[in-house]
Amino acid sequence: MYLWWIRWCWMTEKMVVSRNTSINRLRDKAITDCKPTKVHVLADGGGLELTVKPIFSTNQASGEKVATSWNRVWSYRFIRPEDGKRTKMGLGNYPTVTLQRARELKRSAQELLSQGINPITHRADTLSQRRAKETEIPNTFLRNATDWFELQTKNVKSRTAQKTWNSLEKHVFPKLGNLPVAEIRNPLIREALSELATQGKIETIEKLCRAINSILEHAVVSDNLDENRCQRVRRLFQKKKVTHQLTLKPSELSQLLIDVEASSMTNVTRALFFWSLHTLVRPGEAAGTRWDEIDLPNKLWTIPAERMKMGEEHTVPLSSQAIEILNEMQKIRRGEFVFPGNFKAKDRPMSSQTINMALGRMGYKNRLVSHGLRALGSTILNAVDNDNGGQRRFDYYAIEAVLSHVDENDNARAYNRGGEYFNRRVVLMDWWSEHIEAASFKE
Repeated sequence: MYLWWIRWCWMTEKMVVSRNTSINRLRDKAITDCKPTKVHVLADGGGLELTVKPIFSTNQASGEKVATSWNRVWSYRFIRPEDGKRTKMGLGNYPTVTLQRARELKRSAQELLSQGINPITHRADTLSQRRAKETEIPNTFLRNATDWFELQTKNVKSRTAQKTWNSLEKHVFPKLGNLPVAEIRNPLIREALSELATQGKIETIEKLCRAINSILEHAVVSDNLDENRCQRVRRLFQKKKVTHQLTLKPSELSQLLIDVEASSMTNVTRALFFWSLHTLVRPGEAAGTRWDEIDLPNKLWTIPAERMKMGEEHTVPLSSQAIEILNEMQKIRRGEFVFPGNFKAKDRPMSSQTINMALGRMGYKNRLVSHGLRALGSTILNAVDNDNGGQRRFDYYAIEAVLSHVDENDNARAYNRGGEYFNRRVVLMDWWSEHIEAASFKE
């Protein structure tokens, strides 16, 4: 009888030890009732276990540490298929992960093991894929346009880039923005711009077509698009009538110079006119000339990229005549700008429209605008022959570089750097100023 009682006690103890080999042995009540004073493992069978860890706090009355709460964590023990080693994977905390859910997770892991798949590795891969999918930005036209715009703000004058972006937001993105970039085709673009076409806004359409093509080309080089199929989309719309800047014939240069000298222009306005003519820069670039852009010892004027239409730094070789204009302006210098506005606005340059208004008062309205001075210079420079006759004196690319026309051609780029090619621009600018000076003395 005594031996039977000992055996019964031993069997009872085996029923509550942690590593029970029975399947689905645990019950929720047994889990919640388990409040050990040290780490204890409850086995549900088949490798599923619940580790119960006491959390202690100090009894204020006695000062002793007592277990007041318990952390219960599910885990599944198994043998790794790749190397046969024992390991375990966490399944979450009880009761967030219920007993039933823990058993489901165990069965899923067992199914993977039956296929030779490590459930830990599989879970990590699945989680990575889910996170990647959640964080993946759809390859839409708008996404590629946003990336393109970030580059534009670095490479092009910020104000110009922003105007283009505003136009895209207004006319293009509402219809094309959320479409996959690979779906962008000519018919969709034509539909998006149809209202502008009806309104006859051809210039806006041209700019938007250029921007759309540039965005699609950016998508191609970014490996977001296989091919830009919209390169000829501009042909779907009416062409803009070409209107050239108002300018004069080369033979009229002499009379223009006489009229300017005889006009009622202020000295600063007259100086700005001749500065524009001698340097052949754009009206806004000339009017905004700053003293800190001028390098008198080296006879150079460097216009920063943010002031250039094409967003690239432009260096102008200064002739002796151009230097003389600066010397005269130095005598009345009153701020950071070479051609300051009125005395009430010393911190602002003259308006880019100043020359246009002065020419209008001189009787040149509808005949010449300040931008036309560049066209006049280009016509004359392109027509000059060598002294030995037959060939043009100045290289086409040198003239284009003087006019700051951006060209991806390597020959054109060479004229914007130092060395022999840049020196050819120096010679060209000296000749041009001498030609202007000679024309001013013709009767």
